[in-house]
Amino acid sequence: MSSQSQSRRRLVLRRTHLILVVVALIWTCAGGGLVHAQEADPYAVFEHIDLTRPDLAAVKAAVDAGDRPAAAAALKAYYQQRVEPHFIDDRHSRPAPNPDYNTAGAERVLRREYTCVGKPATLTHDIDWSSDPFNDFEWPTELNRHGSWSTLARAYWATHDEKYAEDLCYQIDDWIRDNPRPEQRGQLRWAWSTLQCGIRLGGPWPESFFRVIDSEQMTPELLCRMLEVFWQQCDYLLTFHGGGNWLVTERSGLQTTAIVFPEFKDADAWQANAWSTLSAELTNQVLPDGAQVELTPHYHSVTLGSFLTAYTIAGRNNVPAPDDYLKQLERMYEYLLYVAKPDGQIPMLNDSDDMSVKSRMRDGATRFGREDMRYMATGSEEGEPPDHTSHAFKWAGQYVMRTGWHFDNVYLLMDAGPFGFGHQHEDKLGLDVWAYGNDLIVDPGRFTYAGGKWRSYFVSTLSHSAAYLDGQSQRRRQRTPRDQYVSREPLDNLWFTDDVIDFSCGSYEEGYDGADNVIHIRKVLFIKRDYSIITDLFVPTDGGTTEHTATVQYQLARPDATVDEQALQVVSGGEGGNVLIKPVDPAGCTMTVLKGEEDPPAGWVAWSLHRAEKEACPMVRYSVTQALPIRFDTIIVPWVAEGPPNWSVKRLPVTSGGAAVPAHEATALEITHPDGLRDEVFISHTTQRRALEVGEYELDPELDISVIRYDGERITGSASLWGPFQRHQPAEPVDAVEVDGEQPFIDVRTERPATFLMRYGYADGGGYLFETPPSEPGTEARLRIQNPRYGLGYGYVVIAEFDDGAQAIQRGTILVPEPRAFNFDDGTLQGFGGSNVRLAPGRNGSPGCLSVEEPPTKDIRYAGADFARGFEATDRLKLRFAYCMPMADGGKYFYAKVTLRDDAGLDWSAYFAKAPVQDWTEVELGLGDFRGDTKDKPEQRGVIPAGTKIVGMRLTLRKDETPDAVAPVLQLDDFEMEY
Repeated sequence: MSSQSQSRRRLVLRRTHLILVVVALIWTCAGGGLVHAQEADPYAVFEHIDLTRPDLAAVKAAVDAGDRPAAAAALKAYYQQRVEPHFIDDRHSRPAPNPDYNTAGAERVLRREYTCVGKPATLTHDIDWSSDPFNDFEWPTELNRHGSWSTLARAYWATHDEKYAEDLCYQIDDWIRDNPRPEQRGQLRWAWSTLQCGIRLGGPWPESFFRVIDSEQMTPELLCRMLEVFWQQCDYLLTFHGGGNWLVTERSGLQTTAIVFPEFKDADAWQANAWSTLSAELTNQVLPDGAQVELTPHYHSVTLGSFLTAYTIAGRNNVPAPDDYLKQLERMYEYLLYVAKPDGQIPMLNDSDDMSVKSRMRDGATRFGREDMRYMATGSEEGEPPDHTSHAFKWAGQYVMRTGWHFDNVYLLMDAGPFGFGHQHEDKLGLDVWAYGNDLIVDPGRFTYAGGKWRSYFVSTLSHSAAYLDGQSQRRRQRTPRDQYVSREPLDNLWFTDDVIDFSCGSYEEGYDGADNVIHIRKVLFIKRDYSIITDLFVPTDGGTTEHTATVQYQLARPDATVDEQALQVVSGGEGGNVLIKPVDPAGCTMTVLKGEEDPPAGWVAWSLHRAEKEACPMVRYSVTQALPIRFDTIIVPWVAEGPPNWSVKRLPVTSGGAAVPAHEATALEITHPDGLRDEVFISHTTQRRALEVGEYELDPELDISVIRYDGERITGSASLWGPFQRHQPAEPVDAVEVDGEQPFIDVRTERPATFLMRYGYADGGGYLFETPPSEPGTEARLRIQNPRYGLGYGYVVIAEFDDGAQAIQRGTILVPEPRAFNFDDGTLQGFGGSNVRLAPGRNGSPGCLSVEEPPTKDIRYAGADFARGFEATDRLKLRFAYCMPMADGGKYFYAKVTLRDDAGLDWSAYFAKAPVQDWTEVELGLGDFRGDTKDKPEQRGVIPAGTKIVGMRLTLRKDETPDAVAPVLQLDDFEMEY
């Protein structure tokens, strides 16, 4: 606390009139605006309590008599005697002092020794609640969640030692005086974040209130102050709120307060709002496959916990929950069950830590009578394993392949899903491998939220078990339309599972800096019991053959590894399960093994943000430099034995009519096991089907994948996908109609009823990667490409499943031209995105328009929408659209503009409004309207040159300071482009 704040405290104790002068000088650090100009009324809470309640008659009588100190004393006596509702079960059955209670944590709090996000620091006795000793905003964030208050409250409850109650009440009073409610969101960020309010209201504040209420340290005046700030936080949450896991936590805290403090006049309204929002968010935030929209297992569990807090406090006090509330939560438990590794740990996808799901599974087993959850909770000692092994989360795009649920089984996950609502990393197509009791290859976790090289590293592709081009990370945040951050339907990614193999695949389409038109494709063939084949393909979409450097990397989870420089083979070390990583073509490939590198970072696993824990572990990087397209095959072999297994891998020639097939069109391998078994594996990478020969075999043109296992010359097992593997037999021709199209769908018809599906992939390479859901039975169907990339060709084949078997009935290429007109009437953002972009009713009664909205504020505020579209700005460039700004005031320096960003990173803007326009107005902008507008580039003057290559566009509204809080709003409709 500042010396000014300390002086204010002394003046408060002396009750001198100078307090008004001191408090009036206190401004918020975050927002720069005055928070409150005078000391808060300690008895303001009586305005918010329903004094007509019969049980508050004594309080009302004192208030009516003007004796507010007496009213405060009566209110404290009321809460001391109140039996229901209750936050803690033993409120009126406090145990005798426990001399053996562990008070070490409480003693540290007394000494002001705090450890937040794993970083210890000692504060002054008079706490500065905005302390940030490590320049890490999570430190004051965690401090202001008041978990240490629960520590003090529990120590007092268990020991009856008044020193803990004294310090707790001191901190409550100190925090309330130092952190008055701000007028606007963003002020007093650490203390009044909406997430902090939700967390405090859901736990530390009610626990502190009820555990120390019998202490004399909780004076009647302080009790009233605390209750008033309970009310203020709830009211604040109705004024401002977050999204994702924040919103659920906020409403959970609101619900807790509404139930535990029904004396508030607003309690019923709070409860109705909380139940309504929580019920809606169970649909909005929980996908049909059970995953929470942030696609982060850690925050999935956090969000589940917030949903449960509201449900638990309601059940404890016999408050009915909405219908199906608990049943919907079961899907969230199931997600954790199916995504967890056999030891109960989650994969550290996106902003996750290494965390166990066993306590959640134990709870789920009891709540739902689920023996499969009991099996996970007890480490396979009780219950029954789930009824299937491998599992596809078709909405989340997470594919879990496993041989079983026991410690001696193997687990592999590929993340081929969308970007996610929040807490995202640039890690698409990353892998996680666990086997025989150990993590082997991992997603490296989050480590920190503080800016700088470590946050940048752990978020980037360069830290993940993924692949990239020319040393450049993925860039979904810049290139993916926001309305595609979360799936609106099951993903079409191919997925296959049976008793022999699992297969999954996915693609990253957003390109790389300097390589916009390159797609990365990853295929995982998981051969159960033994090994996996990882195929990475880098495919140009413009037919180019430019030379690039492709890097495929694997982050090991164990700190030791043995490297074979000649074979470019890496073997992890240590007891129990280990992994062998072996590239198929070491010739022309370079290998780098990095461990614990600091600048730039490389070779780290971040096990925990809250423990600030990261461990140096080897990062294995394979790189190859050649002309596109590039194919890279890797063998991953989990094993447990005295030493690494001896595996032999060689390529088999693939021909068509005697001519060699290009390497990027197929993978054919002969893999010899240490025990002498031999596998022949074939994977197709093209949608152009023709008869192929692999050695002595001629393959069916429709065959995508096959695995044949030999013991000597005897076939002992086989598996194939989408076509028979034919030995010494010519391939049967497929009687399929050739049909090309320019729409993202194909209409098919047959004379006989059938169920139809379409397999499709990029015409430029990679093979069939996607498959539509089967249609309803009938004689016709429309089959649609999911989220097509405009201007990109797709090869497809339509399969009709008749009563007597399946047949390919139609094939061809679909090339979807880029749309140049957008009316937003189809219920989507049509490629536009931004943090606060949504659909609203359009002009002239049309169903939709693009609306960019920010919360009300008096301060300067920007609102914007992005559109990732590449084109050449020619003399023909025209942008036409209608716009309006339904806002009362924009301030003195207001504007709205369209900005084009070129491939050199320069901005060119056209300003189309200098004041808010209430009515729909049409505008047309041409090439001459766009002028140099790059920040810190004063030399960039004049009109954008014709021929400039544009990589993206942004619409921006700037609201200046206004006397009253105003919400910046920009709406667009009927947007047309010509170039």
